Amino acid sequence: MVPCFAEMTLDDLNISEHTVHYNSLFSVGEADDALKGCSYFPDFLTKAEEVVLSYGFEQHTGLRLMHRHFDLEPSQVMVEEFQEVDGIPSLVTSAIPVIEARLKNAVSSGWIFNSSSIGIFEFSTDEAVRQGFRDIQTTPEFLEQMEKIIKDYNLENLMSVSLLRKDSLFAREGQYYQERTFPGKSVVQIHEGDWGESTRTSWSFGKGPIMLRCSVCRKDDAWGHRELYHSNR
Repeated sequence: MVPCFAEMTLDDLNISEHTVHYNSLFSVGEADDALKGCSYFPDFLTKAEEVVLSYGFEQHTGLRLMHRHFDLEPSQVMVEEFQEVDGIPSLVTSAIPVIEARLKNAVSSGWIFNSSSIGIFEFSTDEAVRQGFRDIQTTPEFLEQMEKIIKDYNLENLMSVSLLRKDSLFAREGQYYQERTFPGKSVVQIHEGDWGESTRTSWSFGKGPIMLRCSVCRKDDAWGHRELYHSNR
């Protein structure tokens, strides 16, 4: 029996379909260009916010602009986990074997809605993501409503419902999260200063204690592209 998609775990994942779909995602620039052509996007955000607030999920759940950092190899998934990079606390997302992701007890951190099926975007080992995942597991109708809105606005190739709050890397007032892409991994670290020319890649709602209030991504000559997470906490 196929499980409700809100309850999907690594054991339920069709890995071959997941790999093909993930590798077909837009680059961040392509996704941003496509979104700029959606004049109805503000109306969509209003409808999405109504659903998120009605379930009280604004403290951990929002939307992400779907884009790939690099391709998955067969039997791999993208997993985010806390590490130290050059001695700096970081959230690192990399492609790892499914069997390793299972050992790390990684859970779904985002859901994508294909034209004919529903799947998982990426995975995380963060404790706040685990809690958000448990909340969504107990209310599968939430994702069903979000799927309908996303498909009604023809945004299934651009929008992912995602668990944005992270407990393992905490930003203070005036700080933001900057993601830099290295070969084989993307690294989020806390920074201060000007964001510069950027592309927004996530949206959160309400006034809950969500950690990643918004994120933006910009081209950087030295590092490929950087994704910035701004905290209003």
